[in-house]
Amino acid sequence: MIALILPDIENPFFTSLARGVEDVAQQHGYSVVMCNSDDDIDKESQYLRIAMSDRMAGIIICPADETTSLESVLGSIGSVVVVDRTVREDVDQVVLDNDAVSRRAVTALIKAGRTRIACVTGPAKTLTARTRAEVWRRELTAAGLHASDDLLAYGNFRVDGGRTATERLLSLPEPPDGILTWAPRTRLRLSPMPGGCCGRHAVHRPSTAASRPVDPRRRLSGDRP
Repeated sequence: MIALILPDIENPFFTSLARGVEDVAQQHGYSVVMCNSDDDIDKESQYLRIAMSDRMAGIIICPADETTSLESVLGSIGSVVVVDRTVREDVDQVVLDNDAVSRRAVTALIKAGRTRIACVTGPAKTLTARTRAEVWRRELTAAGLHASDDLLAYGNFRVDGGRTATERLLSLPEPPDGILTWAPRTRLRLSPMPGGCCGRHAVHRPSTAASRPVDPRRRLSGDRP
């Protein structure tokens, strides 16, 4: 039995990752127990305790935030794999190169002629969200474009967070003509937008879109335990 602890299974990225993990686990004779932490450190800790008490063979976890500690499970769980976000402990970690991907996305928008580019990312308490915002600001500045604070929106990596952030950006007196976004299903709110969008999910044309790869990572994390 393997515990798969994710922030939000409704997020399409984690839905896809979970399917890949389950497929690989099944091939090796393991079942997967799905756990939603909701980015809640207390809820996450409870699932970790359950995994230990049930003597599960392994844990695959996307940490709730930077305070996540795996010290208590390392001595009692056979294998622990961290995905998408990093932890302090010396364990296998399968993560995206957020700096490189964000840089490529911003560059694609600039090359498409966008000059007022916004950024919709996750909660500021997560390193991944802050990294993406820092790259967005750095690349715009390097290109001679203005990365104003009103164009940066920290959300919650959920549909409602993406909706709120996008609606705020599009209601600005001078709305963006391009958005770097990591929010699920942002395309549903960007379809009338004549500008461009880059991020984890594709958007309606006309736009510039980049998709965040899932399959290689989901299968690698599933192979580890």
